[in-house]
Amino acid sequence: MSKVSLMTAQRLKNISPVNINGLGSIATCSMAAFQERLYLATICEAGKKSYNGKIFRYDSENDSWEELYAAALEGENNYKGVGSANSASGIPLAIAFLEETPSLIISFLSPSSSQLLRSEDGKTFHTLPQPQLDNHILSFRRLMPFQNRLYALPADDKAKNVICACNDPATGKWQAVNLPGFDNLDNQAISQIMAFNNCLYAGTVNPETGCQIWKTQDTEETPYTWKKIISDGARGYTFNSCISSMVIFQGNLYFATGMPANGYDRGNNIPITAPEIIRIYPDDSWDLIVGAPKFTPDGLKVPLSVMGAGFDDSHNCTLQFMTVHNDCLYVGTQGKGGFQLWATEDGEIWEPIRLEPLSDRRDIEIYTVVTTPLGLVTVLGKTNLQNTDNPSKPKTQDLEVWLGK
Repeated sequence: MSKVSLMTAQRLKNISPVNINGLGSIATCSMAAFQERLYLATICEAGKKSYNGKIFRYDSENDSWEELYAAALEGENNYKGVGSANSASGIPLAIAFLEETPSLIISFLSPSSSQLLRSEDGKTFHTLPQPQLDNHILSFRRLMPFQNRLYALPADDKAKNVICACNDPATGKWQAVNLPGFDNLDNQAISQIMAFNNCLYAGTVNPETGCQIWKTQDTEETPYTWKKIISDGARGYTFNSCISSMVIFQGNLYFATGMPANGYDRGNNIPITAPEIIRIYPDDSWDLIVGAPKFTPDGLKVPLSVMGAGFDDSHNCTLQFMTVHNDCLYVGTQGKGGFQLWATEDGEIWEPIRLEPLSDRRDIEIYTVVTTPLGLVTVLGKTNLQNTDNPSKPKTQDLEVWLGK
């Protein structure tokens, strides 16, 4: 039996934080393992257009969750359209690790100010100075350490197509390391960043000509010198307007394309489309893994998986995440028929993963799947249908966390 088949056959344990009073409905969440512990950061509905940021830690011995941090997010919050925790349109919280001084960094999005937290012991969280760029206070939706610097993607409209970096977040001083949109304002946002092959890679949202991927190895002077390696949505053009996810697997960089919202991109008049998956090699050449065949300057590209966009399912309109666990690559999609989980051992032969008792449920949305020392953790949201009749109110979900043992 393959590793992927073993994942299908394994026992799932519901470790949802039911012992926490006042957890409330979740607008969004993120999860990570730190110091061999499981951490959950959430943004919870607290009242009319008001939300709390909370951090929990899972105690596997006692099978319980401990609340470590809770605070109101400043200003009048509205997370309408946020979607899942890995939504390419921007998540309201981000988690990163600093390796030089091992610490956990968590960023909560707040409309009037940034709330950036740091913990070195995994229990006590300290508020860091508000990040500033050119006297503008930022909120971050994605964080990533690279070569002793912390990089961030701002959620603010004024800075969403730049990448920010700092040597020490305790100073509050950040720099933009690229020209806005890489000197192309059609790149409306930077949706993903990833360290690969001693370089920094960045993926864009471009509804005019299709997403792009840029890389840099020159990190001495700002702005950095960047090189474009993918353009025109990898020949998918506006159907691939967004880089929705990136991951390193078996020495190559995998990225998923798609759209920044689940379904029709009304703002740019782009119809529903299923995501594609592409593999970039260390020499920056690439192959199509899942998607429609394409004519490119390097010749015809056909999907090595022999599967079309969305794993041959046009209803898989959003790729929520990609993660590596036990030498397998896992991908989660979301569509009209619910969520799907796929896995591969080599990047080319894929198997659907059926997670009992979850796979037949249509009331849940998959947030993410996280590799942890405890096993593979699946984070789901059970949709609160009370909000569907009020488009001015954000969709909230009741959280479910499942651990594969």
